[in-house]
Amino acid sequence: MIEYSGRRRIDRRIAYQGQVRLPNPQHAAPAEPGTLEHFLVERYRLFAVDRREVLRTGIVHHAPYQLSLVQDGVISENFSSAPGLFESLSAVPDHWAFSWGVDVRVSPLSVVAANTE
Repeated sequence: MIEYSGRRRIDRRIAYQGQVRLPNPQHAAPAEPGTLEHFLVERYRLFAVDRREVLRTGIVHHAPYQLSLVQDGVISENFSSAPGLFESLSAVPDHWAFSWGVDVRVSPLSVVAANTE
């Protein structure tokens, strides 16, 4: 069982923690196009804000993630309740997928065109 946790730097009261039993990497496979896993995981564009708060984008290059569905895990958090909008989540998620990772290359970032409307 792997345990992980984190807190916001600005407000240390806002936090999450989770536990997950990692799947066997031998059972991993790429997400099929058209599936929920493919929609959630296979993203090939990066967006980032630089130090001057300019939005930039770049193309991400990598082999497809080798995914395994997680069968045994739980998470609790209070991020969503911090602004008072929602109740905190403390449950087994409806859907989890896991990958041992991929090597990634990102093309040089370019400025996202401003909306001129």
